[in-house]
Amino acid sequence: MTVVDPQGEPRSMEIRARQVEAPDGELYVHGIARDVTARRQHEAELARRMHHDDLTGLPNRTLLFERLGHAALGALGGRPFAIAIVDIDGFKDINGRYGQATGDALLRELADRLERLLRDADVLARLGGDEFAVILRDVDDPAVADEVGRKILDVVGAPFTLRGSAQVIGASVGVALAPLHGTDPHGLLHCAELAMRSAKDAHVGVEVYRRSLEARAADRLTLADDLRRALAEDAIDVVYQPQVALYDGRTVGIEALARWNHPERGPIPTERFVRLAEDVGLVGQLDQAVLARALGDLASLHAADHAIQLAVNLSARDLADPRLAERVAAATAHAGIDARHLTVELTESTVMRDPAHDGAILRRLRDAGACVAIDDFGTGYSSLAYLSELPVAELKIDRAFVRGAADGLRDRAIVRSIASLGRELGLRVCAEGVEDAQAWELVRELGCSTAQGYHIARPMSLDLLRGWLGTGLRRHA
Repeated sequence: MTVVDPQGEPRSMEIRARQVEAPDGELYVHGIARDVTARRQHEAELARRMHHDDLTGLPNRTLLFERLGHAALGALGGRPFAIAIVDIDGFKDINGRYGQATGDALLRELADRLERLLRDADVLARLGGDEFAVILRDVDDPAVADEVGRKILDVVGAPFTLRGSAQVIGASVGVALAPLHGTDPHGLLHCAELAMRSAKDAHVGVEVYRRSLEARAADRLTLADDLRRALAEDAIDVVYQPQVALYDGRTVGIEALARWNHPERGPIPTERFVRLAEDVGLVGQLDQAVLARALGDLASLHAADHAIQLAVNLSARDLADPRLAERVAAATAHAGIDARHLTVELTESTVMRDPAHDGAILRRLRDAGACVAIDDFGTGYSSLAYLSELPVAELKIDRAFVRGAADGLRDRAIVRSIASLGRELGLRVCAEGVEDAQAWELVRELGCSTAQGYHIARPMSLDLLRGWLGTGLRRHA
């Protein structure tokens, strides 16, 4: 029964009664009333926590499957639905860079945004980590499912405030439809997971399940295992593309580039296996393998009196490592190379995710002796104020601007502005993607200091590079 306490709060009472015979033979009812409100509240909280995510308050995986089961029965009765999986791109890097508390706050805000987007009949759940799931009622058209997925991307893509600065994150969405793709909850979730992975691999944002994804997923797992084996066996090759001074054509540096010649499939496109390494957590090993190999090759070139600079690309995962400078210092010391001969290249979008945090990492790299270059400059969101504060030695103009400068006034103005900015800040400016004599002359006229591209030389093996350097070739148009 329920009673009201002196404070006006309802309390649940449990009453136990029994008959008692008094000494005079009279029968009495003896009762005990116990307040069980706290116990029932505790039981209700345990039940809630069994079915809801502690961080966001959303249904968890257990409750999602229960809701999926009900929806599947409805689909068999003529009420179709879609299940969408939303995965945040690069969330591990966000946690590594900003800390778990900031990552948790982002997930809570994202959950609020998605709840506001969805209809009352839809179900939003957190699968765990950086994955959410959405049951979309009465959706049976792949085109409609794709449209909803795009709306989800728009919600995720609106800037988040992380440590006082606006940051933009991305996501990948995979969708499966019931009963079109089945009605088994586990099977539907599997289909949506495959579609999400395909969207992430292809950088298309949203993907609706199709049967051909099964074979692609199996192939991807096999390729990931092969890449893991190739790294363990030191089977990743490194080639080098010369960088030359525009004022006299002298070779001043080389950029190390990873190549993978699969024993059965032949050459794997670099973009494909680098992206795979990022997705399966191997990019750190890949970067370290390339760095170690390239530094060893540079030592042999220096021993042959070729005192050139080596540029090596690092990833966002590397920049999130607070011990990056120590790792680089250890690698150069092991190879017997003065760290000032090493340039670490990081893309503009990577560096500008959190300039304050990354500036500290980059300053430690500089203090260790290495130079820092911003790759693909002009394609991201650089703040000139941050650029003037970061310990950067070189800007590399993205090849798209160099290619467009020949015919487009806008791209030409961008190249000229970056070259001028570099001179004012005392930075080297390298033009990437110089493919012909016209581009060579143009970037020289616009004020760039160095260039690389097919007009100068294609990436080459160490042996071919030795021959290139041995000729003392000076590249002029």
